[in-house]
Amino acid sequence: MADGRWTEDLLDGMRRVGDPLADSTVKAVFEKGEVAAVNDLLTRLVRNDDIPSGPWPPQIAEYLSLSAQLPEWADRELIRAGESVFLRYGLSSFGILACASLPECYVLRDVAAVLGSTQRLAEHARRRVFETAIMVLAVMAEGGLAAGGSGIRVVQKVRLMHAAVRHLILTPPPTTADRSPASFADTLLAQRWPAERGTPLSQEDLAAVLLTFSHVMLRGWKHLGIELSREETAAYLHCWNVVGHILGIRDELLARDVEEAAGLFEAIKRRRAADTPDGRALTTSLIGVCESFAGPSQILRPVPRILMWGLLLPETCEMLAVPRLEPEHLAYRPLLRATVRIVNRVKSDVFQGLPDVAGVSALFSRRLLEDIVEQPRGGARTAFRIPEQLARSWGIAPTP
Repeated sequence: MADGRWTEDLLDGMRRVGDPLADSTVKAVFEKGEVAAVNDLLTRLVRNDDIPSGPWPPQIAEYLSLSAQLPEWADRELIRAGESVFLRYGLSSFGILACASLPECYVLRDVAAVLGSTQRLAEHARRRVFETAIMVLAVMAEGGLAAGGSGIRVVQKVRLMHAAVRHLILTPPPTTADRSPASFADTLLAQRWPAERGTPLSQEDLAAVLLTFSHVMLRGWKHLGIELSREETAAYLHCWNVVGHILGIRDELLARDVEEAAGLFEAIKRRRAADTPDGRALTTSLIGVCESFAGPSQILRPVPRILMWGLLLPETCEMLAVPRLEPEHLAYRPLLRATVRIVNRVKSDVFQGLPDVAGVSALFSRRLLEDIVEQPRGGARTAFRIPEQLARSWGIAPTP
């Protein structure tokens, strides 16, 4: 541990704590309208990128007002500096997001159990990859964490969804005759969460997930040969600490520097990482989605596995059953070297015997973003638009 902050007693306590503000909001809605009200809430949240317009019950309106406030310690200069880091290097970040951040969530047995119980990430992995990418874009785009910014609204939605999932999983299942779940809420109500697991999506879980967006991203950039200054890493971590506050994570679980972030992540991982059927199923589905971004190109198809085996520890890949690399994968080096140089100006170190792997991640990220823009979207969603400044900086054609 960096300075002894992350004690077993602290993390044991955080294992039993949820999110009082969001939990009380969902509880009030549930008590007023029973399952139908929470199901309506979930449906509206799932079908929109951020918090849709009302009318909302007064409890939701109060939640939206209270949860939109930035913490007193938020530093707007640091936030702007973090946005600049993302503007410069963000194109390569989505490869890290899909091939490191999400798998690091799946190896945490309690997080994987919640995701597996919803039966949504395994069935709709593509949409979950897209929605996670959209959240990162909303948060890190210029002004995303300013008052009324798109990032704040997206994080408020995620926080409310966490509380709704937590509430339904902990609600005793109905005693009516067995029947197929008719809704997302029904699926969650049918779950039986073991008391020994603590609180689902607990403070400990949320802290670990937050670190997959900050610590794991910074770790991934460094591994790809992208060297940030101490000031740049501090600024990027600060942005995600602000996100953590909006997400309802307690300040005592927010790392003050990159060393503390690494210490907290490893402390939680030592406690919660495991080889589980849920984790393996989620990873298998994720790899299939990531490989689909290669389209008809067989040359790019092994890139997700190459990135996973480089960005994750070998034991993490083993627990998640990531398919091993074969010797023939290295035969892609010459063509990949020529291809990636036209999509990203970042010069990376040799990695896994593959030059310019930061560019490989950028190429993968470009395919993912283009897929998000091109795919038809359900619900009340409008066509997705990559923020103009980011699209221009990354050389991506403006959204029509």
